Amino acid sequence: MDKLRICTWNIKRGQYLPILLNEFATQKVFSGLDIVGIQEAFIHDEIEDAQQIAKRLGPEYKFFQHNIQIKHNLSQGNAFIWNSKKIKIKKTESFLLPDVYGKHLPYLEKMFFKLIPKQDRCCIVAEGQYGKKSIRIYVTHLDVLGYSHKRAQLKAIFTHSADQKPVDLTCIIGDFNTYKIVTRPKWKNLSKDALDAGFQDLTTEIVWTFSRPRVKFKQKLDSIFIKPFNYAYESRSQDIKGSDHIPVFCDINLDKSNP
Repeated sequence: MDKLRICTWNIKRGQYLPILLNEFATQKVFSGLDIVGIQEAFIHDEIEDAQQIAKRLGPEYKFFQHNIQIKHNLSQGNAFIWNSKKIKIKKTESFLLPDVYGKHLPYLEKMFFKLIPKQDRCCIVAEGQYGKKSIRIYVTHLDVLGYSHKRAQLKAIFTHSADQKPVDLTCIIGDFNTYKIVTRPKWKNLSKDALDAGFQDLTTEIVWTFSRPRVKFKQKLDSIFIKPFNYAYESRSQDIKGSDHIPVFCDINLDKSNP
């Protein structure tokens, strides 16, 4: 079996869509991908961004885009794109993540969120078969602000996963908005929650995935979690034009376990 090749990319509401589409069509790193998770997917000229990206990747690629967030009077959301020749997807759906008015937030975070507009966040989940292996993929984009809030949103995905029928591989991919000021917060509780749920981040060695070049600001916001995490893998990022994020890649060998 070939390695399962995964990519996740926040495309900044498709602000630079022509550049981004050209990169998908010409960069070798996108050739032969099995799964692509997209965050901040929009609709341009009445065409969903995921449809245009899938078209650039090739005729064998299919897509599912769920639009929910409203920003600048436009809808944005997450998208799931897959190589239909290699992956048989049986079901795609989405569910809402906890909002900022839930009981999960401490008092100070609740007071802060009352001052800013509400934004709904969702998570796409797709189930299918890759060769003889059953797989479940989550594509998500956590809120920008709130330490406890983001922790609750990720826990909601872990809970959803635990309630489902077991599969050979579960992946959670996306933009987790794990911003830091210098070195704080360290997001240790987020990592602990993942390990407690049986997941591990395969992208911890990647230094940055988001940048603001004018102010020399770089952050590691995007990740790929898997369960179980005994498979051999290789993760990387690549500085590609088209967004303020760069894409993150991971190749997972489902026939080979880590020692």
